[in-house]
Amino acid sequence: MNTLHKHIIELDLTKIPPAPQVLISLIDLFNQTDISFQQLESIIEKDTALFARVISIANSAAYSQWNNATELKQILVVLGTKTLKTITMTSAVHQFFSQFNDELGVLMGRLWLDALICAHLCRQLANLTAFDKPDEAYLGGLLHQLGQLIFIANNPQQYQSMLQQASNQNALLFDEQKHFGIQSSDLAADVIDSWQIESCIQDAIRYQHKPAELLQDAQSLVKIVSLSSKLCNRLNHTNNKYLVEDNLFGLNQPVIEDLLVQSTQLAIADAAGFGIKVDTKSALPEINIDDESVRLELARKVRQIALLDGIHQQIEAFENTADMMKLVSENLQMLFGLSTNMFFFPDQQQTVLTGIASHSKNIRPDQSFSIEFKSGRSLVTQAALENCILDSLEQTFFTEIPVIDQQIKASMKSTQLLCLPLFSQHQLLAVIAIGCEQHQLNRLSADHQLLLHFSTVIANSMAQQQRATIELQQQQQLKQQEIQLHTRKVIHEVNNPLTIINNYLEIIAMDLEEDSENRQHLDTVRSEIDRVGELLLQLKSDQEAIMESRGDDSPEVDINSLINNLVTLYKPTFYKINHIQSELVLDPKLPLIACNQNKLKQILSNLLKNAAESLPDKGIIKIQSKALIIVNSKKFIQITISDNGSGIPESILESLFSPVQTTKGANHSGLGLTIVNKLVSDLKGSISYSTSDFGGAEFTILLPRK
Repeated sequence: MNTLHKHIIELDLTKIPPAPQVLISLIDLFNQTDISFQQLESIIEKDTALFARVISIANSAAYSQWNNATELKQILVVLGTKTLKTITMTSAVHQFFSQFNDELGVLMGRLWLDALICAHLCRQLANLTAFDKPDEAYLGGLLHQLGQLIFIANNPQQYQSMLQQASNQNALLFDEQKHFGIQSSDLAADVIDSWQIESCIQDAIRYQHKPAELLQDAQSLVKIVSLSSKLCNRLNHTNNKYLVEDNLFGLNQPVIEDLLVQSTQLAIADAAGFGIKVDTKSALPEINIDDESVRLELARKVRQIALLDGIHQQIEAFENTADMMKLVSENLQMLFGLSTNMFFFPDQQQTVLTGIASHSKNIRPDQSFSIEFKSGRSLVTQAALENCILDSLEQTFFTEIPVIDQQIKASMKSTQLLCLPLFSQHQLLAVIAIGCEQHQLNRLSADHQLLLHFSTVIANSMAQQQRATIELQQQQQLKQQEIQLHTRKVIHEVNNPLTIINNYLEIIAMDLEEDSENRQHLDTVRSEIDRVGELLLQLKSDQEAIMESRGDDSPEVDINSLINNLVTLYKPTFYKINHIQSELVLDPKLPLIACNQNKLKQILSNLLKNAAESLPDKGIIKIQSKALIIVNSKKFIQITISDNGSGIPESILESLFSPVQTTKGANHSGLGLTIVNKLVSDLKGSISYSTSDFGGAEFTILLPRK
């Protein structure tokens, strides 16, 4: 393998120039909001250079899991639109810097058209001969001149001269071997072979110029490509006759000529779809795919899309609306020469559009505008409702421009108004009101598509930024919820053993003398445990307040089950100490209540504990529940806890639920009922005290129900 051959095998295929008209069509397609792989396929399959570039990348190491792909639809899905757009832009840049003279432009046009004719002919022959892979045959035809394109890309003037001087195909192959050390068919086959695809396309192209007698038993694809390439080869038409290979498929000359005519017509139609004019007056169709106007148009589109991509990336980096507006204003000036604008943002209900001035120097800072989002109110709202660009010069919605629009123009010191709506996924994000002059509007008519694309890029960038912000907020909220949940779990896990420890300390205290030193130490420990419990309760209340502020739904609580569980918990401790008896009168019709279970549990625990601590030996605690109590026409459930103790002295009844009121001795904080009152209030309920039927204390809790 000589140096040139090795170099060509190793290079990427960006040096091979696609037809600029094809690139323009691709760029226009990428400028649309929604594109399909079917649309991309219909364009890429018309150009040898692009097809080769795409398939080589798809079968590279970077896409090793998709190697051996030959079907264009599959290849496009593998690469994705972002990669395909990069390929297009890279090819466009290379195309722009490829310096071809007019003669070379005509030559490239011939090769492009002949490749299309050959591709269509291969597909028709495949269908006619029942070859089961017509798309693969099309690919073989499209790539059959890949070697010649590589030679032109590397040595344009030399190879052009060789083509002009060659009297026939064999003479051209001889010159290629002499000057480059390899024939174009072998070069193309080696390049395709480097893609490592599971196909015999490389064989079909390598042997396309072999005589028919050597191809009798070759695979069908080899014979299809060989016959098609010979029929489409312009060097075979120098003597105004076709080379008819009857012995390959047994086809007679009229059939072959008819297939060739049909294939040529299909290729001419493809060219027309790209705006390429084909000269059909000559014996063989002639085109020039590289005229100066097309090159300039391609350069303009490359510049535009590059700028817009830059805008998109910059907007994504901004964290606030003000910076975004400034960037948009700067790019309106750079792309369109429009220096003054104002953003109108809809409110959450999309009922009002509020104007915010950008960083434009011409806008009076004291001006503010709010427009009701209805038809007939303003060009601004009309542009949003119609989802189209409107201007004050050509608008047809108003016999006279509304006063609000006159004021907006005046605030921007402009004679005309251009309104650019920003939509993303059918959602209005904003309307840009642009101050301008008549001559600017006249000039913008030529850039209408670019202006539309500009609005799409801005809207999509804004929407993406908003989604990213919302996602970040959701992640932060989720993380906070996880922390809160963990905290609540820890509080619960710590509180339960504290309660049990405290209960058993009560049992131990019974065996100690009231005035003993150990009893005093024990009371100190109990007091500290009570303090820890109160701190945990406060922490829990703070956590639940946060959760409630976020609108978290409270689960439904089975209050009867909760009461039963608490009584079961206290029987071995509090109740056992003084031989306390419990009496439960629970309403079986009690419904589930939507409330905070932890708060309700704390309320009942405190009341039961208070009752147990105040009762004499063999005391009684009665707990009742009622399903329905009506107070002031509102529905409540009722929980009553009563005992046969001494009750609460009248001297402290007025401040019963205030801090530091206790009848249980100096070692109790006196915060129990205060906490109970606060928690009941948190549950939107009420608590009251009365004397029980036993003569003791009775606490009644009312909680709202449906």
